[in-house]
Amino acid sequence: MVLVFAADARYFYGLAVALAGVLHNSSGLDHACIHIVDGGLSPRQRNRFRRIVSRSPARGIMLNYHVIDAARFTGMRRMYRSAHCYARLLLPELLPDCDEVLYLDADICCGADIHEIWRTDISKAAAAAVRDTSVMDLRNDCSWPFSTAEGDDERYFNSGVMKINLAYWRQHDISIRALSLAIAEPEKCTFWDQTVLNFLLHGAIRWLPGGYNIQDCHERPTEVDAAEFRYQNLHHVSIRKPWLQHSSRTTFRHWRSCYAAQVSRFPGYMYKVGYWLPYLGTEWLKGTVFHLPLIHVLLATKLYRVIPYLTEAIMQEYLHAALQRPKQTFRRG
Repeated sequence: MVLVFAADARYFYGLAVALAGVLHNSSGLDHACIHIVDGGLSPRQRNRFRRIVSRSPARGIMLNYHVIDAARFTGMRRMYRSAHCYARLLLPELLPDCDEVLYLDADICCGADIHEIWRTDISKAAAAAVRDTSVMDLRNDCSWPFSTAEGDDERYFNSGVMKINLAYWRQHDISIRALSLAIAEPEKCTFWDQTVLNFLLHGAIRWLPGGYNIQDCHERPTEVDAAEFRYQNLHHVSIRKPWLQHSSRTTFRHWRSCYAAQVSRFPGYMYKVGYWLPYLGTEWLKGTVFHLPLIHVLLATKLYRVIPYLTEAIMQEYLHAALQRPKQTFRRG
């Protein structure tokens, strides 16, 4: 098996859980080769990944790192101030001796046996992927003209879990075309490289069951039993990541339990003020008379800028959600 991740220092905790989950829950990992496209990991963080791999019962796992020049992504639309999401487009070049690889995003909590994905036949496809649950149709995202006949497959995939046919990509110059589009028309790349890949690979995707990539992009009620994610891959696709801010949501609690069980019982991410501050505004104060005025004050004074990971777009999202709630005159409970 050839497995690929891509991460920078901001995604260190996420990748630790993703890597540990794969090693803990998957079969067929003997002599697997794991590649990490490094966007700025520290030596200490690399050493933590080495220790995680060393605890795996699988034999002969190789761990390799690839550092790429960020200048190659100049002009592309960035995802939360980073262009590292485009790293997967360089895989045919970074892994010249591989014809097939299994790519996983660093914000996935892996509970499924990914060996089943690895066994998927993609000899006649560009990749195998799971349908996106937010963007259901190509026409909802891809604004480039493409021709389809009646009955053609216009489903839209999420690129967080993909078995990639690198031989197909090389034959059809997918990487070169994707990079060119992302540089020439960044304003059209709503979902970054995922938008471009859906445009270039439409009609050449083998579809995987949804449990291999459950996208946590909407709030789930806290009473949902986290056991439903135990044998599936939970993908935290929003900007709010479980290691960046505290939340009582089931999906976040599930991620924290996996970190404690598979990585460390003493998570370093919990000892940062920025980890708790968003929780105070989004959950602890939610439903009180102080919530809406506080959002207005933070926006008016721009004090949100001193809180890590908060942006004006996120604050506007909070404001919209607060305006939709029924007004409260006292704290619940």
